Order: sequence, then structure tokens, then C-alpha cells
Amino acid sequence: MPAHRDRPTMQDIAHRVGVSKALVSLVFRNAPGPSAETRQRVLAAADELGYRVNRAAALMTAKRSHLIGVMANIRSTFHAELVEEIVAEADRHGYEVVLGAVTPTHAEAAVVETLLSYRCEALILLGSELDEATLAGLAQRAPVVVIGRRTSCPGVDVVRTADGRGIGKVVDHLVALGHNRISHLGGGSGTIPSDRRTGYTRAMRRHGLAGEIDVIEGDLTERSGMQAADTLLARTQLPTAVIAANDQSAIGLLDRLLRAGVTVPGDIAVAGYDDSMLAKLAHIDLTTVSQEPGQQAQRAVAAIVERLDGDRSDRVDVVLEPRLVVRHTTFDGENLSQSDAP
Repeated sequence: MPAHRDRPTMQDIAHRVGVSKALVSLVFRNAPGPSAETRQRVLAAADELGYRVNRAAALMTAKRSHLIGVMANIRSTFHAELVEEIVAEADRHGYEVVLGAVTPTHAEAAVVETLLSYRCEALILLGSELDEATLAGLAQRAPVVVIGRRTSCPGVDVVRTADGRGIGKVVDHLVALGHNRISHLGGGSGTIPSDRRTGYTRAMRRHGLAGEIDVIEGDLTERSGMQAADTLLARTQLPTAVIAANDQSAIGLLDRLLRAGVTVPGDIAVAGYDDSMLAKLAHIDLTTVSQEPGQQAQRAVAAIVERLDGDRSDRVDVVLEPRLVVRHTTFDGENLSQSDAP
């Protein structure tokens, strides 16, 4: 390799193998032409030389990028788990993922524009709260799949769990354990928290507990859970159970209650939603609802591939059944089963 350059090139590989640069390019593009033996020799030479494909240069000349843009909230442990599943699924289909992080200073609209500027061929939006008009406009520019929320926007595919039924299963579980003063820690005004709040109120009415409906407004953060705990502790009587709109706010609630000397589930039962990695930790052991992230990732990537590589143009709306996961924060029994029953 020439001494004046640090990075090897395709021409260096061609010299090493004794083939043309054009043939090396065909190998890296996985294009037809080179024999299996030639492909093996080229890839082996690339490893020996430490060659890495210049992705930016390749994108400038390629007709397709094979990039899927994924928008996620980096503070959400559930989103992190979903992204991991999406990356693995995209790889199986020959696509790569570009992650766009939603932060307090980088809103959803800005993240989406950044992803499209990197030539992402399609978008997967996790927990998006973009309005219907914005979603419709995005669908005119690229295939869009939203995970976790409802939308009737034409051209936008949906993969979600039935959040209302999921929260309803938690209420059923708590009522079966003898609870009736069951509060709900809300997650804000977005579509996803609204569906979970509705699921709670419907289930309470179904059990004849309309008079016990108690919604504590909050958001989906640990701080919101801590503030909700302060609100409850200031009351003359605690509820017997609280269902939070997600695991993060439930964990904040747990932390503040335990610091105040309130036992869980002895004094109060607590449940969340998402079945995130934190919920599974032994010292938290949170009753929650699984949204089946592996299935969601599989269906979302499949929807993208069907539009990009197939001829599908009709809209898909996948609704998965949520699964109740019973743990220590609501049920202090032996031989605890982590499936749809206490």
C-alpha cells in the first residue's frame, strides 16, 4: 500500500487480489458478476488491509441508500429496547438504521428533517406525537411507520399494542387481589397517554368503581412519578394501588414512596406499562404490561420493506395484544407467574 496514505482504497484491494477496481466495487455492492471465489478473495484482502467502505461517498452515487431513519426518545428505556430490535430486524433485510434522538432541544419535527436529509428511504417513528397533517405530509415524502400510537392518517402504517386493553388487564388484576381505591398516574395529553387513561377509566366503570376513579396528571418521566408520590403522601388516605402510564414514571413513584417508608405492595401496590429492562431488575420487580417489542420491530420493518421493495401501497394497521406481567410490586405471593394472571 502506498506510504503517503493511511486509509486503504478499493484500488489497493484490486492490486492485492489482481482484479480490476470495477470488480471490487461489484463485490462491495453485492452486485451480480463476481464468482463466489473472487468475492471471498476480495473480502479477505479487505480484512487484511483494514479497508472500510466509505459510506458517505457511496451514498452520493447510489440510487438507493438502504437507510431507515428511526426517531426515538433517548431517555426512554423502552425505546432503547425497540431500537435494538429494529436494528437487528433491518439488518436481516439488508438495511441499516440511522437513529434520530428526540431531546428537550431537538423536537420531533427537527429530528425527522435531519433523518430525511441523510437520505433515509423510510421512517419509523417511536411514540410520535406529531399531528395528523404533519404525518400526512411526511407520508408524501417517504414511507412512514408509527409505533405505539393510533392514527387514521392515509399512507401512514401503524404498529401498536391495544393500550386500553393493556391497562384494563392491570385493573382486572388489582381488583382480583381485592383493590378498589385504584389511582392512575397519567402521562400527559398525547395520543398514547390518552388511550391508557381511557383504558383505566373504562375498566374502573366495568368493575363498578366509577366513584373511585382518580387520575393524577403527570408525564412519562421519573420526576413526574416522584411528584405524584408527593401528591399522594399529602392526602389523608392513600389509594390501595396506583397504575402509572409507563414504567419510568412508576419507578419515580416507587422511589419516593419507599423513601417515605411506604411499603410496596404492603401499603400500596404499584404497576407500570412497557415491561422495560428496568422493570425486570430484581430490586424493582415491577408489575407492568409488555408491548412485545420484538414483534413490533418485526412488523414495522416488514411494513417498510413491503413498501420499498414490494408493490404494497395499501395502509396496514397492526394491533398486537398486550401481555400483563405480574411481579412483586402488586403481588407478594410465592411461585409468581409472569403471564396474564395473578
